[in-house]
Amino acid sequence: MEQAFGEAQRRGNTEVHENHLLAALLADGAGYFATLIQGVGADPATLHKAAVVAAEQVPTFSGEVSQPQIGASLQQRIAEAQGIANKWGDSYKIGRASCRERGETSVVAGALKQKTRYTYPQ
Repeated sequence: MEQAFGEAQRRGNTEVHENHLLAALLADGAGYFATLIQGVGADPATLHKAAVVAAEQVPTFSGEVSQPQIGASLQQRIAEAQGIANKWGDSYKIGRASCRERGETSVVAGALKQKTRYTYPQ
């Protein structure tokens, strides 16, 4: 989450979206999430590149950029992940401290959805 927020702020985005988070999770081509993606038969490098391209399409704010907030679409994905984690009986939560530091009320829960949807900004 920290990396996603940092990248959004560096780009001048006022919100963090799913593609910021996905790009951050897949930034390490040999990391856990890249290995997980390979395990389901997808190419993490291609997915990372697509997420970066999509994140680059998010509108930017010129001038002094304050700390970006979690966008509505990412909030929805977090809620969906929390629902899946609850259904699975998973109480492990990621990012609680970093969300609290930003004043966010949501918590990111680890869950893998069966389908990944990309929304490319127009």
